[in-house]
Amino acid sequence: AQATARVLAREGRLDGLVNNAGITGPAALSPALVASPEHTMNLVATNFLGPLYCSQAVARYWIEHQIPGSIVNITSVGAFA
Repeated sequence: AQATARVLAREGRLDGLVNNAGITGPAALSPALVASPEHTMNLVATNFLGPLYCSQAVARYWIEHQIPGSIVNITSVGAFA
């Protein structure tokens, strides 16, 4: 919500959102049976919760102001590794 407010204050409008955050590489490929709770929560927070919360904040703004917009979520093949 804070990032959305900063963008609106600086730019005056917000037409779209691109979620392109993610942890990849060795940090993302830790075997599930040995992944620590901290590691798992870091992955969930970055790869799922960050994009979710950004999307919620932007969508709430658009709905409140009756503005159309688009959200694009970018993922990687690392999710299938």
